[in-house]
Amino acid sequence: MASRRGESEYVTEGLEIIEGVAPVRVRPGMYIGSTDERGLRHLVFEIVGCGLDEHLRGHGESIEVDIAGGVICIRDNGRGIAVEPVSQHGRSPVEDLLTNMQPDSLPGALVGAGLAVVNALSERLEVETHRDGGCWAIAFSRGKVVEPLTRLGTSTDHGTIIRCRPDPQIFGAAQLDLSAVAARIDELAWLTPKLHWSFQGRAVQHADGLLGLAVSVAPSPMIPGSIITVAETIEGVQLELVAGLASGARGKRVGFVNFAASNNGSHVRGAVDGITKAFDGDVAALHRRLVLAIHVGWPHPRFEGVSRTVLQDEVVFRAVSTAITRELRKESDLRISWLQALSAG
Repeated sequence: MASRRGESEYVTEGLEIIEGVAPVRVRPGMYIGSTDERGLRHLVFEIVGCGLDEHLRGHGESIEVDIAGGVICIRDNGRGIAVEPVSQHGRSPVEDLLTNMQPDSLPGALVGAGLAVVNALSERLEVETHRDGGCWAIAFSRGKVVEPLTRLGTSTDHGTIIRCRPDPQIFGAAQLDLSAVAARIDELAWLTPKLHWSFQGRAVQHADGLLGLAVSVAPSPMIPGSIITVAETIEGVQLELVAGLASGARGKRVGFVNFAASNNGSHVRGAVDGITKAFDGDVAALHRRLVLAIHVGWPHPRFEGVSRTVLQDEVVFRAVSTAITRELRKESDLRISWLQALSAG
């Protein structure tokens, strides 16, 4: 899958600045949805997203998440956030990323709030970046620099460490639900089989990716020989899917759009439509037993309602339908296996 964000996240060229994060503290709900436990979790995964983006661009193989004493600590081994000054205003890129709203972090943007919003809503936030043979550190409080960027010394490492304490002035007594954080990390691990995750010191990795996810969510064992996998890009839509038949009476469908859970909508309907076309008719019994795991990457998704969990996008629908129809029509033995399974009841 392509990066969830623009390409300027860790580099200096093309960095556009929108000054200040004061509005975030006035209306935090506009940026993170709520100021309860869900809002705290939003902060965690905004930081996680930076390491995930680095991995998707081919930089970085691990993300570690640790939460203790109200402090969130997230470490990745990507390139490290840049520290060289931007000539337009003389501040380092790491300071700009943490104190100015970036274009893709405005309310309603696909990827959410961004590091500047996390910083604005933190009582204290520290960044340690290892890059180009050096180690630098900078600290903030409620969106403002309190310890300027300082070179700590040389380093053979590369990557970024971010530690933040969410601000009790914003979140009150809310506390993170560690089981919910763990579940989301587990979900992301299925979608990134080459990325090594760690949560609270415990390794989390699913090397078999979507195939393993499909097998794990199936209500009954999947029928041997019924599994199809598709991974391609059509009309700019990056899609990966695994489909097969459950041996029992019912199946299961799980979906994701740009790494966010979305079990209903155009990507799932597209898969069902493609299967129907491949079998030239109404195969309702087959649909009932369908086990599907699908992930699409699409920079311009359109969702239904304020929850933004039901995808309504004809481009995605068409791309998924085309891909699975083509694959099933190419695999005649697979079609026969599915039909035999249906006739066997």
